[in-house]
Amino acid sequence: MSGELKTQAQVIDLMNPIAETDQLDIGLAPRLTTLNGKVAAIVDNGKEGANVFLGQVEKRLLERYNFSKVLHARKRRSSSKAPGLEEIAKEADFVIDGLGI
Repeated sequence: MSGELKTQAQVIDLMNPIAETDQLDIGLAPRLTTLNGKVAAIVDNGKEGANVFLGQVEKRLLERYNFSKVLHARKRRSSSKAPGLEEIAKEADFVIDGLGI
């Protein structure tokens, strides 16, 4: 025995399960000059603690800005879409999308 280890290379074909999509470069939305008088939307991802965190964010923003309205949406699960999101998108001037852990 010479101590040589002979191995045979094995080829494995892998497939990427992620679909290729055409990505649109739509750029960034124009920055608002003020938040006063705007409609704010707060979207909670449904995870534990998100509602507490976003409640504090809202409270602090309301101390600084005079929104005309604050809309709320909460996802049932973090991977799902929040109910009423299409209507909120039509009405809101900006959205805060918050996460819990």
